[in-house]
Amino acid sequence: RIVRAGMTNRKGRHLLTGSISLFKRLGHKVVAEGIESAEDASIVSPMGCDYLQGYYFGHTVTGAELLERMGS
Repeated sequence: RIVRAGMTNRKGRHLLTGSISLFKRLGHKVVAEGIESAEDASIVSPMGCDYLQGYYFGHTVTGAELLERMGS
């Protein structure tokens, strides 16, 4: 929810940027979930997230589907 708020209004963007900065200063990696589009990724990525996750990159698959895609 923080990610979505950070992409929709100025107050949310400040909260998201501050949260990312805090976790980075504490030595943590930051994952932004809920990335649904290239626009979402272009907003969150410059904020310092280490990883982005969401339907923009792919939909959930079962273990069997993953193995099949990997050619196993």
